Amino acid sequence: MMINLGRGWPDPTLLPSLATLLMPSSSSSSEDKESETLTTEEALQYGNDPGNDRMRQAIVNLRSSSSSSSNDSKKENIIITNGSSQGLDMICLRFAKPGDIVLVERLSYFYIDPILEQHGLVKLQVPHRNNPKGEETTTGTLMDLGALEDALIQRQEKGLPMPKLLYTIPICQNPTGATMKEAQAKRLISIARRFDFKLVSDEVYLFLAFNCDKPPRSLLDYDDHNSTSVVLAVNSFSKILGPGLRLGWVESSSDNIKILEETGYIVSGGGLNPFTSTIVTNYIRSGKQQDLIQHLNDVYRQRCQKMTDALELHLKAIPVTVEHILQPVVSQPCYVRVTGGFFLWLRFPTQWKINTKEFLKTCLEREESVSFFAGHNFSLGSSLVEDTTTSDDTAWCFEHSIRICFAYLSETDIAEGISRLATAAYEIADNVVVVEEK
Repeated sequence: MMINLGRGWPDPTLLPSLATLLMPSSSSSSEDKESETLTTEEALQYGNDPGNDRMRQAIVNLRSSSSSSSNDSKKENIIITNGSSQGLDMICLRFAKPGDIVLVERLSYFYIDPILEQHGLVKLQVPHRNNPKGEETTTGTLMDLGALEDALIQRQEKGLPMPKLLYTIPICQNPTGATMKEAQAKRLISIARRFDFKLVSDEVYLFLAFNCDKPPRSLLDYDDHNSTSVVLAVNSFSKILGPGLRLGWVESSSDNIKILEETGYIVSGGGLNPFTSTIVTNYIRSGKQQDLIQHLNDVYRQRCQKMTDALELHLKAIPVTVEHILQPVVSQPCYVRVTGGFFLWLRFPTQWKINTKEFLKTCLEREESVSFFAGHNFSLGSSLVEDTTTSDDTAWCFEHSIRICFAYLSETDIAEGISRLATAAYEIADNVVVVEEK
């Protein structure tokens, strides 16, 4: 049977049962007892344009309880969506028009691509950091914010079109697993304010940062809460409760939320997902959501460790910071140290000459097959920098890289999957030097 290291889904054995999800809150407070009488109407009637009020407040409380919030969150700053993808779609519809520029990271979530394309947006890549001593630098975003600022100054001086949006995954980034540092977040917000574009912050792993010293904060928490926000933070219950719920939210300043409320299908049909919102609100208020998040973090931490142990055992892979993966020459298999999320980014040595797009075909044809996502999938758009002689020199790096997921599989399947991957790699690789155990 094939082992799928590529599937970025939660393990179905970790999802709550329907009986647990539908169980009424056991709280005896007068507020909760009164709210129970509203459940049927809330669930089955047209809803408020920004979504169920109790659901929005429950999200505020969930953020506060995770210690990742600046405590400035209010329900007026939240609009309910049918998942993060719809949130991204709404933002593209309401804050950009066909032909506008959206900036993307050098490595990014590839399923954002069809959303941007269907809105007619032009994707340009933010310059990346490429420190030759990547192992010694402080990890964080791959974006070179100094080079981004310089490039935007040049575009402005030349009268070229300026970006309307920048799409980023600042927390447990997909595919690298890295998390943006506070100083980087503040500088990025400053750049967005200077050049008047919105930051679309995809934060579906906000609650799943299991390898951080302290829980990360939303990019929105670093923004100025006394003015119109440049950050639109997109989130979802898909990773922390279940993707089948199709329930998410966007958080921003209230004036930005009002713009999203004017989306045509909300004006026509009212707030989104009232039925599921009612169920999930009661689940959060019962305390079960917080308990589940803690359990998920414990399990994913163990599975991530199992995967890195297997990479070190079978491939002699070493952990590196995110900058290291874009070095011109890598002499040993390496993976990015992750802060959490679902994924690891693995790069094979340059001298092995493994084209991972072709390597995937080989792995799928084997009797003991294994699957993954090849690195080329995660490179979107063309370069923001006009002189592409240096900006495009890392495209070939993705040919030697893959994304693998530790969230979906059991520890046994993770270990077996990495063993199969290593066996297949050694069979086709050139110039392999096996490091002997001492």
